[in-house]
Amino acid sequence: MTVSELALELDSSETYQRLDPKLFQLLRAAVALIDVSPEGLMTQEVAAGLADRFPRELLEERLPSLLNRFGLLQLQADRRWLTVPVDELRRPFQSMPVCVFDVEATGGRPPLHRIIELGYLRIESSGEERTHSSLVNPGRPLPPFITQMTGLKQAQLDSAPPMEEVMPDLERALDGAILVAHDVSGDLELLNYESFRLQGRMIPNPVVCTVALTKELRPEIEKAGLEAVANELGIEFSQRHRALDDAIATARLWQILFQDLKTQGVETLLELSFFQGGISEPPFLRSSISVERLGEIPSGPGVFTLRDADGQVLHVDSSADLRTALHGIFYARRRLPPALKRVMRQTADFHLEEHETAGKAASAAAALRSKLPRRPEPLRRRGWRRRRTPDKSA
Repeated sequence: MTVSELALELDSSETYQRLDPKLFQLLRAAVALIDVSPEGLMTQEVAAGLADRFPRELLEERLPSLLNRFGLLQLQADRRWLTVPVDELRRPFQSMPVCVFDVEATGGRPPLHRIIELGYLRIESSGEERTHSSLVNPGRPLPPFITQMTGLKQAQLDSAPPMEEVMPDLERALDGAILVAHDVSGDLELLNYESFRLQGRMIPNPVVCTVALTKELRPEIEKAGLEAVANELGIEFSQRHRALDDAIATARLWQILFQDLKTQGVETLLELSFFQGGISEPPFLRSSISVERLGEIPSGPGVFTLRDADGQVLHVDSSADLRTALHGIFYARRRLPPALKRVMRQTADFHLEEHETAGKAASAAAALRSKLPRRPEPLRRRGWRRRRTPDKSA
């Protein structure tokens, strides 16, 4: 594959011509730059390579989202981007099988939260369908609000197989297929975490988000949630917030949108890749702290000290829940404040002290900070309620 081949494919794609011209040129240049690097490039390396051609503000604000948004690139476990082979992108997607999936989990992002149920429906190019559903033992307690939402109970999950036993069947279902989900980013992050944890790699399949497709092909539908879209299009649910039922509903939505794509003349995987949807870089790839180490953090009150590679203290703070606090830094669901993001990137190790109460932990943290040369103040973490630190140690 040559750069000119892929660039020519983009130039001739009516689908990609919908992009703002500046963004199209940035995407085209980034793809061409990555393509000439056999080992791939990290996002910051792409930005450096384009620094003389595009404004710094455009690179900082738009390049990461462009790399994540379209299916022209694949993110590797070493955080490097590789281009999808042009011959693959030229394939007519109508001839490819589709695996429509959904997962239920203990909450938000891994590794703090894990999959509890996986459901999928594989549709062959012949139209033949195969469904599968499995509960998954997450190896941690099930939050009460998840029980209320799904109806699943802890005892059901305790007797369910772990993801290690579920993954082989999922891999067979994914073989050669386009991966389809509704609002794909969250579910795919959970699947990619398990694939990374068990196999050291990300899921390589082409990805399509039915939210992105619906917004583009059915703009009259105002709400993008699965239930709202299904109601608009007359798709029935047998049960909400269960993986297989949601996957089946998403599959019926895909079949409707599939016809819309044919009507609009979208034929190749290249054109379909426009509808991958925004898939952010998983936090478990960015963190210098292993997922296994974070998984061992206790959930009680205590003090945590973050250190750089030279052992220097970067940050001292306390929390009523150490596990939630550190996952909130290294696997944040929302954008971290700049100062805390710098600390996260520099952290090479951490030390924990468990305490009986949050008050005692706060006092101990204040005492530790008072002994430090620079006396770093605790950084504010968005969404966390701060406690006043006592003047004296308890």
